[in-house]
Amino acid sequence: MKLNIDLSEENGGPEGPPSIPDKYYPSLHISGKEELDIPKEGLMTVRYKKVSSSESRNEKSGPRYSCTIEVYKIVSAESDEAESPTKRNSESEDALDKLMDEKKKSYK
Repeated sequence: MKLNIDLSEENGGPEGPPSIPDKYYPSLHISGKEELDIPKEGLMTVRYKKVSSSESRNEKSGPRYSCTIEVYKIVSAESDEAESPTKRNSESEDALDKLMDEKKKSYK
């Protein structure tokens, strides 16, 4: 099942200070013994289990929904940023150039 759920929520309105963004997003905090080597921003696929959910109602703000998910595994993560080029490996190019030079010399 392919989902495209925008989890953003609107901030209270124009009465707040300008430093507060118009939208905010829920966050997922992961802690452990090893550093996660994942892109700063991008698309991530995870294996998870929804373990609880609830609904509450408030006369002022209306209904609120929450759920708790256990994230079992990060299956993949792709960066949105263009990857910076790493050190260029030109061994193949150099070998082909050498062969071409030798070929040219043999025709002279």
